[in-house]
Amino acid sequence: MIFRPALHPDRESVISLHIEISQQAYSQILPHDYLRNVMPTEKLRLWERRFENLDDPNTQIIVAEHEANVAGFICFQFDHEPEFGSYLHNLYVGRDLRGTRASSRFSRRISASSSVLPDTAFANLRFEAWSECVLTPSRAETSLAE
Repeated sequence: MIFRPALHPDRESVISLHIEISQQAYSQILPHDYLRNVMPTEKLRLWERRFENLDDPNTQIIVAEHEANVAGFICFQFDHEPEFGSYLHNLYVGRDLRGTRASSRFSRRISASSSVLPDTAFANLRFEAWSECVLTPSRAETSLAE
């Protein structure tokens, strides 16, 4: 698996992955009509804004490439909330990598990589609930989110 900053051509893959996993994860929680008809448009708009501003130093999108395809992504927002600082906004890993501890490897690799994130990225990082449920995690992976 290769971790690298997102590029404009990754946009559609990230959007599709986010929509697909969100629909699966929230199928028992949110209304079906919302998941099928409203949420995809919301995610499309969200990622269009983010990908229009890939050079924004306060947002970092990293993709996990597996067999030449975007298999996951992580999005950090630095200094997004002045009181709390930076936080991990999204961490999604696709179906092909479920059960491989990919989310654990992804977060460890990113946190250890000075070539992917700025040196100060983790100085005041607040981990939001990452929706690990979308990853069908093992016990070890779940413990990372707690």
